Amino acid sequence: MRFNSTEIERGTVKSVHTRDAVRATVSTLLGQTKLTVRAAGLGLSTSALTSAVRGVLTTVAGPLDTLVNGLSDLLGVRLGEADVRVNGVRCGGAALVA
Repeated sequence: MRFNSTEIERGTVKSVHTRDAVRATVSTLLGQTKLTVRAAGLGLSTSALTSAVRGVLTTVAGPLDTLVNGLSDLLGVRLGEADVRVNGVRCGGAALVA
C-alpha cells in the first residue's frame, strides 16, 4: 500500500483486504501443527502425514479462495480487512507500531 505526502498530511485512511484467506489459514494452521500418535507405548511422528495433508489442502486452497471470494463479494463481506493510516514518516529504520 502506498501513501503520498498529501495523503499522510491529511491522515487519509485506506482499506486493504486479503483475497487468499483459505490458503493463508491452511498454511498457518498446518505450518504450526505437530502431531504425535501414541500406540502401544510408542510415540509415532506423523510429519509425513501432515506434509501430505498440507500438500492436498494447499492444492485445493486456490479454488476454495475463489469460491469464498465470490460468496463474500456477493454478500458484501470482506475477510481479513484492515484500515491503514500513516501518522508520520521519518528516514531510517522501519518500525510497525500497533
